[in-house]
Amino acid sequence: MTEADAPTLERGRQLMQGLPGPVADPEETVAYLGLSMDDLIHDSGRQEAEDAFARLGRQSFLPLRTLERILRSVKPDLVVATNAPRAERAALMGARKLGIPSVCLVDLFAIDEVKWIGEPDYADYVCVLNDSVRQFLVAAGRSEDQVVVTGNPGFDAINNPAALSQGRQIREQHGWLDRRVILWPTQVEPSFHPFDGRAGDPSLPERALAAVMQWVLARTDCVLCIRSRPGEALLAAPATPHRAHGPGLATGAVVACH
Repeated sequence: MTEADAPTLERGRQLMQGLPGPVADPEETVAYLGLSMDDLIHDSGRQEAEDAFARLGRQSFLPLRTLERILRSVKPDLVVATNAPRAERAALMGARKLGIPSVCLVDLFAIDEVKWIGEPDYADYVCVLNDSVRQFLVAAGRSEDQVVVTGNPGFDAINNPAALSQGRQIREQHGWLDRRVILWPTQVEPSFHPFDGRAGDPSLPERALAAVMQWVLARTDCVLCIRSRPGEALLAAPATPHRAHGPGLATGAVVACH
């Protein structure tokens, strides 16, 4: 960022005020929002950009000019990005335009992202979870030598002996060794699908969680751990005696965790 970006940062601060919940990194968020909105205004015009942001929020962003600016400044030998649809997608598109080798890491199934990852000129190589995802992308237009099965290190860590030991320690500390521990990461449901416009149900996550809580509290062998999304306020667990920890619980327990 330079002094010339001061208006951009001010726009980012204004946009950040409208975000729900706490912001993990305000400085980075201000820059991302401001620069992305600048690009959207440049590409679509101010009124259309403001309308798109009001309707779609950050889903309206694809900050190509910003990422090309960064790539020209950094001059990397290789660009590695995930299948995320905004800044990381723009980074890989910018790398292609600037002739920089690139790799796209797909964490899951690319069901929606296939619309762009399936293009033969999107990243030089694509790393995927398993052969099923590989064949899916090949069928969409990628050549077989461009898609490589690498697995997902995030899942590999689940079976790490240290992680298993730490999990057992947590169970012991809370008296959960004889209980089924269920982790519920919270999620949001948009009012419409960001890629194809299908109607969504924003109330679904809340209703689903309420049903899971009811199911757990009716049982004697379950603990439900609710984990909020990054940047989301920690949800309050039900104010009932069932929140108490220990092997003497008569019913299931619901706890909020970081």
